[in-house]
Amino acid sequence: MSSASAAPEFSRVVALERIGTGWLTQTIVASAEERAALARRFALVELGALEATVRLRRARAGRYVELDARLRAAVVQSCVVTLDPVAAALDEPFALLFGPLDAPAATPGSVDLVVDLDEPEPLEGDSLDIGELVAQQLSLALDPYPRSAAAADDVAAASSEAAGAAGQDPQDNPFAALQTRTKPK
Repeated sequence: MSSASAAPEFSRVVALERIGTGWLTQTIVASAEERAALARRFALVELGALEATVRLRRARAGRYVELDARLRAAVVQSCVVTLDPVAAALDEPFALLFGPLDAPAATPGSVDLVVDLDEPEPLEGDSLDIGELVAQQLSLALDPYPRSAAAADDVAAASSEAAGAAGQDPQDNPFAALQTRTKPK
């Protein structure tokens, strides 16, 4: 069984027939087992908490499903320099559009006009897995290069040392601007 066909670690399925033109709101919380499985999937040291408030409704004459959500998570990643744990609290809003629902067969020259910059996500089947959608958004919200405070100090020291060895003023190098970057919280 490939990982593409494996069941999602955090699955909360909502049948499309339950979604009307008014907002359907659900708050979902990952269990300890689900958080551990997601931590393995995303190579996290720890996923201490994951919850989301998800709102769904039919839009555009009922042909699309609109999702508006906010995820909150407590994550611990490994520093890319020192491998020290780097904790972060995530609070990320996101929105998605799915559809069209029951699209009529395309006729030559017909176009489904959607006035969005992003194409709607295709709908497959008669349900949406909002848990998996939250998990995917979590992966996008993670810092791709987490750094500990010690790593920032090590990078600054190494840069100054290299500049001094080359006989340059440490502030007169192309990477000096990176050192003024704010340190992680």
